[in-house]
Amino acid sequence: MGTQLKKCMDQLMEEPGMLSVVCADEQGLTISQKEAPNHKAISAAARDILELAKKLGHCRQTPTVTLKGSGSNITIAQDISVITILQRKNA
Repeated sequence: MGTQLKKCMDQLMEEPGMLSVVCADEQGLTISQKEAPNHKAISAAARDILELAKKLGHCRQTPTVTLKGSGSNITIAQDISVITILQRKNA
């Protein structure tokens, strides 16, 4: 999984405007990261945000969450047991 994950993260970082990528496990622990100096805090917060969104939306599946800021947007998604956090520069 390590080589495949690294390749995927490298491809994501090549996308226009991508600032950082973090992958975390279901407990909110960082598995891998690119350009994210606070990745430990980001991973833990992302897990909590997804859990809260799931409860607020009364969803059976974990929703994708987008946080919009003045300089960048952050997208948080979970696929099976991996949480992905993408930070993109606003266009």
